[in-house]
Amino acid sequence: MRNTLSKEFAQSQNAPESTLAKMTPQDDPEAFLKTFERMARHYNWPEETWSPRLASLLCGEAQLAYAGLNDSHAMSYSQVKEAILHCYRSTSDIHRQQFRSLKLHPGESPRFAALKLKDLAIQWLKPIEAEKMKLLDKIVLEQFVTILPKETQVQLHIDNDLLQDSIPGHMTH
Repeated sequence: MRNTLSKEFAQSQNAPESTLAKMTPQDDPEAFLKTFERMARHYNWPEETWSPRLASLLCGEAQLAYAGLNDSHAMSYSQVKEAILHCYRSTSDIHRQQFRSLKLHPGESPRFAALKLKDLAIQWLKPIEAEKMKLLDKIVLEQFVTILPKETQVQLHIDNDLLQDSIPGHMTH
């Protein structure tokens, strides 16, 4: 019995990372890291082992942030976590800037521009709930209308004041 308990304890100390799911591009990096930290504490992993254990679970932007660190920073979990979170904040800001600066170029399909706006907005906002999707559609529509030629806006009979009033927190630019 004693041998069985000590074997179970030893296994919990060295629980494989396979008990954790690998990060996906859809994961929220803060939630992923919080889950990783809870699991690491649960299995009593020494904190100096957290960074190498985490590295094998990363993908995409998080993996690039880790790979961009020098060797000593890559061994520090707090440095790795800071780099990953900074990378995601920067990426989100880049998508916001691209969304706000998109222009409809001569000869470009308005439908293509609308799809590009929606794609950038999804990447920027990462909406999850139904209300967020409704807000996303309103924001995309507002931005789409602003990039259309004036004569097209008139043809569509879109009342910009009504559109702007329907978007919570909207500020005229």
